[in-house]
Amino acid sequence: MKKILIFISLLVFFFFGEIAMTFSDKGYPSLLNDEEVPFSLLLDNQYSDYEGTENIDMQVDAFIKRWKIEGASLAVTKDERLVYAKGFGTANSETGEDVKPGHLFRIASVSKLITAVAVMKLYEEGNLNLDETVFGERGILNDSLFRVYRDPRIEEITVRHLLNHTAGWSRYAGDPMFNPLYIARKMDVPAPASFEHILQYTLSRRLNFNPGTRYSYSNMGYAILGEIIERKSGMPYQDYVVMNLLKPLGIHDMHIGKSYYHEKYPNEVRYHSNAGKMTTSAMDGSGEVVPIYYGGNDMELLGPAGGWVASAPELD
Repeated sequence: MKKILIFISLLVFFFFGEIAMTFSDKGYPSLLNDEEVPFSLLLDNQYSDYEGTENIDMQVDAFIKRWKIEGASLAVTKDERLVYAKGFGTANSETGEDVKPGHLFRIASVSKLITAVAVMKLYEEGNLNLDETVFGERGILNDSLFRVYRDPRIEEITVRHLLNHTAGWSRYAGDPMFNPLYIARKMDVPAPASFEHILQYTLSRRLNFNPGTRYSYSNMGYAILGEIIERKSGMPYQDYVVMNLLKPLGIHDMHIGKSYYHEKYPNEVRYHSNAGKMTTSAMDGSGEVVPIYYGGNDMELLGPAGGWVASAPELD
């Protein structure tokens, strides 16, 4: 069995050889008011209990036990058909609820793939040129808010550079997307700092290398792509992705996640850390000490770079 992806958010996928039984395709009935039933919510763990899957179950069980993972979800497609979907462990240790295929997990930086596809759709539709410059008088983000920058090389950054993580920012110089409290203090604005303030702060610093000359993983670059998608489509980022990418594919239960536990989606798992109690100051500036995974980061701010939640079957 070949392992494809392991998400820190506890979402696990594997690819393996042929399985005899297949589920039907992603067509499913409608609810009243034309609301669609998320396909993953129609599935149950027992649907993947058939001859040939025992070894899969054993390997996943062993994996989550070894790494002390609270819960995980696995889905497999073959020949564009879903052939296996199952949850393992608990979705919420306080209630004892088991993970099922329809449970949502934070998918972290896999969110960038969604953003990249949205960018390429705009490109295919002729609404975006990958070699367009992003900043400066002729750039996509050319309003006065983003016209003040320290490094003139900023004007060389293109959409392609942002997609390829070659825009000139180095993660070793600090990741502004994970520092909304610090930036709010530096900019003297209410916490958490907005995308606009974080970008203004980023533009006030020099680039670490010439755009297009080096690779350095950048959450900031993908946050900017989210803003570009909004400018080019005339729609909020999440709305554009949902209406133009997800719904046409029959995907109805993927969303930008929320920061706090009380905001989570009804079928979203409860997050934990197996590295002990990890706390930090709340990103909203309240001064409250919170678990790092509930209030430590602004999930909506991270949206295009790392904020989506999804179930395994719909993401698969």
